Amino acid sequence: MLRLQDLTRSDIEHYVSDRLAGPASGYSKASNIVDWLKNTMDEILNRAEGVFLWVALVVNDQLEGIYNEDSPRLLQERLESFPTELEGVYTLMIDRIDRVHRKECALYLQMVIDFHSIQLQILALAVYEGIDSFLELFPNHAAIDHEKLCQSTSRRVKAICKGFLEIRQDDKNGIFDFRQDDGYMLAVPRVVFVHRTAANFLQQNMVGKELLGLQSPLDVNTRELAAKAKLAIFILHHTNREHEYPDTIFRRAAAGILRDLSRCQEATGKTYSALAEVVDQIMSSPNSWDESLPAGQHWSQMRGAGPRYDEVFGSFDSEMLSSYPEDFLGEAARHGLGLYVLQKLDTSAALQNQQYKNYLLGCIIIANVFLGLEVQHLKLMSALLRQGASPNQRIRETTLWVGLLKKIHLAHVSDESVFCWPYRSTMTGDFCDLLLAFLESGADIQNDIPIPTQLWIQPDFTNVKLQLLVSPLTIVRRCFGSKGDFFSVEHAFTARQASEHSVCTTMSISSPREIGADKFFYGLSARQSDRLLDVWMQCPITPAENDAIIEFLRHEIEEIYMELRDEEGNQARQQQQEFQKEYDGSESDSSESESSDEGSFHSANS
Repeated sequence: MLRLQDLTRSDIEHYVSDRLAGPASGYSKASNIVDWLKNTMDEILNRAEGVFLWVALVVNDQLEGIYNEDSPRLLQERLESFPTELEGVYTLMIDRIDRVHRKECALYLQMVIDFHSIQLQILALAVYEGIDSFLELFPNHAAIDHEKLCQSTSRRVKAICKGFLEIRQDDKNGIFDFRQDDGYMLAVPRVVFVHRTAANFLQQNMVGKELLGLQSPLDVNTRELAAKAKLAIFILHHTNREHEYPDTIFRRAAAGILRDLSRCQEATGKTYSALAEVVDQIMSSPNSWDESLPAGQHWSQMRGAGPRYDEVFGSFDSEMLSSYPEDFLGEAARHGLGLYVLQKLDTSAALQNQQYKNYLLGCIIIANVFLGLEVQHLKLMSALLRQGASPNQRIRETTLWVGLLKKIHLAHVSDESVFCWPYRSTMTGDFCDLLLAFLESGADIQNDIPIPTQLWIQPDFTNVKLQLLVSPLTIVRRCFGSKGDFFSVEHAFTARQASEHSVCTTMSISSPREIGADKFFYGLSARQSDRLLDVWMQCPITPAENDAIIEFLRHEIEEIYMELRDEEGNQARQQQQEFQKEYDGSESDSSESESSDEGSFHSANS
């Protein structure tokens, strides 16, 4: 927390003066504005007790009194009664919330708690009473003045939340705030807590809990409200088209809404079929795209600047990926709308075949590389497998089962938080259930899986790549061996005679800091492979978390690298010696031949 000793008295005076001077200039209740401002400033500074947050809160309270046209005496009473302890300040702020406004205030507060901060444009539509009818009537919906709605919500937040929340300009991109005017990115207003201690107070103090309790989670799901708001914004921007947005932005916005709906499904048990199909309807409209969709092609195949899947899985080429997904149900599976997908499968006889279920499983595993898997994806995959999908469906040079294991391994070695899904404690049971579903469906547990592993070795950032051949059981044990629920999965593997083995076949080394640096490839002996694998198996979930192991791995790589260079030097010397021996032998043969020819010449002359 920022304290007064971190600032000068002059800094605090400037802050209080800047906040109060403007509103005070129009304050007609005080006979002498200058004296009132000076006296108020002095008392605030004297009572601050070193906490700058208290200064900000008490200034906000004085501003509220000025806007209410309180008399100077009432402003003085406000100041004198304002508690010096933050807990007392927050309790007073709650006491001042009007009883008729408390339920509405609780909704605003809960929305910001759940999302940490939320865009004003989303909050405005999330609490809009006509949001459901607006979405139900699409495309014959009534017009919404979104800008006016945002202004009204901003005023409501400031008026009834009594200083708990603020509206701040943020440079983070909104759902469609990618446009620029005159080269400057437009700021996005966001609703945030005045300070993190305010959110803590509401969630931990009995008075705060009582206020938040006015909005029961059974009555209101904030994630559902936010998803509906984003969909409404999507409709408004699509309808107006006041600004030109690249196809990729609409594509990402649609993906984000579908992902939000899948999380709502997991939280509420609803299918959200109508809302999901509104997304499909909008994206299927011709004016959603700068260029028209090719005949017979679904919008989900218009990937734009999508991720390079081949860089992750290697054998997954662009031609194969173009069919994942190829319809809206595949797109829904990709984003985890499991209840919606299973409902469609149950109600359509045409979709009750193994090949289509294999396709849906591929949409989750293959087309979902950089989005990460969540609980709803795991449950949907388990359901598809138990309805007949094949884990060994071939996809060019690999299978769906191998694709999942590669994804698991990628998550295990990555530092990116988006890849940490297998290790969330709440997902362990679902992940074990998924692995059991794969095994029960006949997943091939015998074939080794090629796993490329890349390491950056400090301090010169030498790039080391290891090519591993690893058994499925090795991957699964490495990623889940320490989890309590893993015993049943391990038992299922061993009951099917699965073995744990791995080999490191090659190592390549290069230094990207050196322009034009060579890349060296080395085949490894069994002993060298075992040395590297021993360390590799010890690496934690994210190697960066354990400097000791990384240092040990670096040491092993350096030693093996020196061995390989020595072997390479010995081979070069041996080749040179053999070449020299061959050369010396050819010289000797040539000398003897010349001597024989010369003798013959003298004999002929005689």
